[in-house]
Order: sequence, then structure tokens, then C-alpha cells
Amino acid sequence: TRAQRALDNGEVRVFVVDPVMVTAAGDRLVDTDALNAIRKILLPLATVTTPNLREAALLLDTEIPNTIEGLRDTAIKIKQRFRPDAVLLKGSFPVSSEELAPNAVRIESGDTFVVDILYDGHCLLELASPRLETRNTH
Repeated sequence: TRAQRALDNGEVRVFVVDPVMVTAAGDRLVDTDALNAIRKILLPLATVTTPNLREAALLLDTEIPNTIEGLRDTAIKIKQRFRPDAVLLKGSFPVSSEELAPNAVRIESGDTFVVDILYDGHCLLELASPRLETRNTH
């Protein structure tokens, strides 16, 4: 593929795959062929992929529980199944500070957070920040 050639010849050193496949309302934006191309061609080349929960559910063809453990498990499954160098799974549901791992990186202090999970196959890191209430999602 063109992406593979660009990576191989050094034209591209970092390849981020943000699989925009589902709207905020939950409507699917890609057909089966495009989904399979993302899974089989793009994700294995990715330096990092950045799916949200709905996109991760579509990639894995499964429901994902709105729990920290669900986020952790999903990031690991995406890494193992599609082999990107790293996964940054974007969470969107509120999480209490008690649910965070002791080593979670907290952007600010507070009681309720949203959590993103960064996993590279060796280290799993929780990135916690206060949830911002907004109608602007892009």
C-alpha cells in the first residue's frame, strides 16, 4: 500500500490512525469493505490508533462496558488483534477518582474524570482529566 511504502522509505515516520467510523449519535460512517481495510491494512501499520469507545466496539465487533476495566481490556484487545504500535483509547463516561489506578496520570485534581487509556503492549497508562460539558464534539 502507499502508506506502507511511505513508512518503509522514511517519508512518514509516525502514522496515526484515527478511525472515524461512528458519529456522536451512533450512526455508522463506513461500509464493511472500509471497516475491513482499516482492520487489516491501516491498523497494523499504525504508530498509534485513537479510537473512541464506539469505534473500538465496531473494530472488535463487540459491546464494551462503561467501566475502567472495560477500557483497559479493550485497549489490550485492539493492540493484540490489530498490532498497532500503541493504542490510545478515548473514554467518554464519568469515572470517580476511587476507580482510577494508583499510577493514573491526573491532568487536574477532582472527584470525577474521563479516562483515556494508552497501551503499547508493555505499559498501560490511565490518563484522567475533568470532563468538559459541551455540545461541541469536533
